[in-house]
Amino acid sequence: MSAYPPTSAAKALGLLAVVAPLAYGGYYALAQQTHVVHTKSYYMQHIAEQTARLEWCNDNPGIARQDPDCQAAVAAHIGW
Repeated sequence: MSAYPPTSAAKALGLLAVVAPLAYGGYYALAQQTHVVHTKSYYMQHIAEQTARLEWCNDNPGIARQDPDCQAAVAAHIGW
């Protein structure tokens, strides 16, 4: 424990460390709620949308592993 009280900058940094992840989590949850998940058959019929989704999935691999829309686009692309 420090002998000196925390400065306002240290307090702000501590607050930012708590608020930033919560804000990102809220944004991600909102984005997931407004996104319509398509099926494999949809992506087989809509090649432009399939290509766009595959590009997004490739740019966001951490999220894409859990995203059912990415899984459907990949399945349509490789013909599962």
